[in-house]
Amino acid sequence: MPFRPPVPRALLVVLALAALAGAGSGCLSSGGPPPVRPPHCTPPAAGARVPAEADAGPIAVDYLKALAGHRYDQAQGYAHACTAAQQHSLDQLWLWLDSMPSQAIKVAAPKITPGEDGVTVRATLFARFGPAPYSAWVTLGPRTLQLTQAQSSWRVRADVSVVHRSDLAAYGVSWLHHPYFINGRRVTVVYAKPADVEAAQHILDTAESVVPGLAARYGGGKAGLRPIIFLVDQRKQAERLAHVDLGKVRTPAGFQYSSFAYVDLPEWRNLPGVDQDSMVAHELTHVVTRPMLDGAPHSLLEGIAMYEEASYLAEHGSGMAIGDVAAYYSHHRFPSMRVWRTRATDWGLPSVGAIQVCYEDALVMTRVIMDEHGGVPALARLGAAFRRYGGPMRFTKAQVNQAFARALGVPFARVVAEAHADAYRTLGIAG
Repeated sequence: MPFRPPVPRALLVVLALAALAGAGSGCLSSGGPPPVRPPHCTPPAAGARVPAEADAGPIAVDYLKALAGHRYDQAQGYAHACTAAQQHSLDQLWLWLDSMPSQAIKVAAPKITPGEDGVTVRATLFARFGPAPYSAWVTLGPRTLQLTQAQSSWRVRADVSVVHRSDLAAYGVSWLHHPYFINGRRVTVVYAKPADVEAAQHILDTAESVVPGLAARYGGGKAGLRPIIFLVDQRKQAERLAHVDLGKVRTPAGFQYSSFAYVDLPEWRNLPGVDQDSMVAHELTHVVTRPMLDGAPHSLLEGIAMYEEASYLAEHGSGMAIGDVAAYYSHHRFPSMRVWRTRATDWGLPSVGAIQVCYEDALVMTRVIMDEHGGVPALARLGAAFRRYGGPMRFTKAQVNQAFARALGVPFARVVAEAHADAYRTLGIAG
């Protein structure tokens, strides 16, 4: 069957509006009803009660919840534009929110600011996407509404949010002018332009094939029920979506932050086919293991993701190199304790080559724990043992040794020695 990309709902709305406009113009030319009056507002009657500023917040929040929840008739009860420009801004907000398959909405921290004519209310929107099982909460970003008096109450007049790409206040999904969504049974993919639909479908298919197994092995909480993957054109775009500095990554094609995974499409397209898919498995492993490994050393987080990526490659006739770390092992030059003490992203290292060696060590150490010390339950116990220390950015040597002894029943040095032997055996070299 030929591939047929889905037609976004907002696009259908726009086409429908265009069709109605065209039909209306035809009627006018043939003696139909007069044109609809442009938006206008009647000033409050003299002596009308001025509403309290604090009352504007709940009205703005209820309007955003109704609009984002696709309850348009209810939303209309809170809004009334006074000019065509105001109406256009509300229509654009409606179309933006209508494009999203939102299943639950929350609006946080409304801030009311008085102005010359009424007030503005700025608040941040969050949504969960579906169908069931629903995703973790996704930050849609901040929106700012203008409200003025209508008789004795407030009415939303316009969306005055600043969402230009150069504006630092724009983040979350609000930074995407028009997000597009593809929902699978267990995964949702979000992308920025229609031309990316085939890549989005490919990534969704890969994700759908690995998420059930990952969730069964590791749990994953809300994020594991329905991971969200954002497709971006550059890492800066991902940083604006996540509202963080992502730092270095082993491969620029994929990264994870919080409950979500990000794929840099230009970099992803440069990878061989099997590496495209294994990278998706790697980042989704981070998503589903996040609750289990909260507060753990960076090597444990990356080790499990590398283990799952290597397993995916092996299942598809490929493999992952560990020659660099084996060379360090053989010369007794790899600082295992120092590396396993830190929680810093990229181990706090400036060199991409050094970061790569640490990834390989994380893989080999995790493989030994999986094969020799109890599999996933042992990894979960190790994560819990480190979590007892409250998540310092750098553990002490004693804490590392205690965590390994408590979780695995063996000292850290023994697992290190077994990892060296495993690397030599895998490569067929003498230790």
